[in-house]
Amino acid sequence: MQTTSTRHGSTASNQTNSSNCSLSTLVELLGDEYVRECLAAIRSEPKAARTIAEERDISRSTVYRRLERLQDAGLVRTEMTYDERGHHRRVFDAVVEGVELELDGDGFSVRVSTFDSDSSRSESGRDAVTEPVGSPSKY
Repeated sequence: MQTTSTRHGSTASNQTNSSNCSLSTLVELLGDEYVRECLAAIRSEPKAARTIAEERDISRSTVYRRLERLQDAGLVRTEMTYDERGHHRRVFDAVVEGVELELDGDGFSVRVSTFDSDSSRSESGRDAVTEPVGSPSKY
């Protein structure tokens, strides 16, 4: 798992390194119930958008829009897969494992945990690696 911590209070920048998005974008994304449904669907294994739509009873266009926003933010990655007949499809895989906001007297800190791209999956989830995410920022 990679962990990115950013302090928000008395200093500059509102951008995180690992998630490719600002804190406000991250909060907005995670506030969307369809984004959360999509992330939950791909938490334990990569899936095609069609599969996510069917499992979560969400329209495919909504799933594709949310997955595109998540990918733009660096919270989801895609991979092309091929079946034995040569048909291909794009599958989506969660990069983000968790987001923590902590309030204190000086502001708040944000911690984004992401899965290591080479980690294997286990019954309880995936193995993880930790890495700092960004510099302190004011929000």
